[in-house]
Amino acid sequence: MYQSTFGPPGIIALATRINHKENAAKYETDEVSIIKDRIKKAAKTHDVTVGK
Repeated sequence: MYQSTFGPPGIIALATRINHKENAAKYETDEVSIIKDRIKKAAKTHDVTVGK
């Protein structure tokens, strides 16, 4: 998986994209969980609030 740093707008965009069923369907269930955990970690680091 490609790693990069994102600012608050990028974190929000990533959270929005992965929460759409058609985008999440491209990944295995465990991969989606990992992606969401990484987004949450980045959001916490940048003091950004994201849903679920």
